[in-house]
Amino acid sequence: MDIFDFQQTYQIEVSGRASYSDLLLRRICAFTAKHLSMLPSGDVWLPIASRYYGEALNCLIGELLEAAEESHRSHSMGALDLLKSRGVCATSAGLDRANFFIYIRHEITIALANERPLQLDPGDWNVSKPKIGAPEDHLANHLMWLAGTTINLIYGGDLTADRQLLIDRLDVWHGLTSASFWGTTYGVRTGTTLWYHLLNILLLAEPRDYSSTNHQLVQDHANMILSICNSELPDGVRCFSLMPIYFAGKHPEDITKKFRAWTLLADVEQALGYRTQAEVRSLKQMIGQNTT
Repeated sequence: MDIFDFQQTYQIEVSGRASYSDLLLRRICAFTAKHLSMLPSGDVWLPIASRYYGEALNCLIGELLEAAEESHRSHSMGALDLLKSRGVCATSAGLDRANFFIYIRHEITIALANERPLQLDPGDWNVSKPKIGAPEDHLANHLMWLAGTTINLIYGGDLTADRQLLIDRLDVWHGLTSASFWGTTYGVRTGTTLWYHLLNILLLAEPRDYSSTNHQLVQDHANMILSICNSELPDGVRCFSLMPIYFAGKHPEDITKKFRAWTLLADVEQALGYRTQAEVRSLKQMIGQNTT
């Protein structure tokens, strides 16, 4: 379920807990049936998915109504409140740590889509710098910390901030990666490679009114993203490629590259169900402006 969690926390922990939790069992069944319905001739799974989603929702409502502890009330107010109330961060263990980075990547995507800083400041994540030989999932999660720091810098309104310092940190991070990360055009590791190129684009060319003198570097990073995403990628990577594809299509002046990014985003929505309509609409508007 999580390409950045080599310990397979969800597969092991959640599956085990489903044996004594009606809510988890029905959610797993609903999730599985929903994805089976996306296969050719998969319509037979739609009513099964709907049934299990309804049963899971009833279980969830029942648990929320019965729960009296503060942690459950915080959960109903949102994932961020739940993380804060439990003190969950990058140094947590097991499901807490896995859930933390799932939430972080979700918030990063939302922040990028809305071009605003994150709600949970990266300084509060308790992320430590990886050492040489660190596991690949640790390297990938450290890149997410660099992503959060980058987003807060470029969309936080401080145009005097030192972007070069973050670019240097990105290069240091890249130097810690193994050779299997470099030149990889497909496979699970590609998810991290895509975000390395995206962060370079953000630091070199965002926000829109930022005056950049590194036009060719931006084009090179955008071309790398589009080239990688033209490959046969695992679904777990494709669903994590939406923002890299969008920004790779946003900055090239070549209309054909914008069109390619638009097509890739539409393909992800059709194949996996992740909504990309807002990003596709934005790219269409850019193409229209370039042709007038």
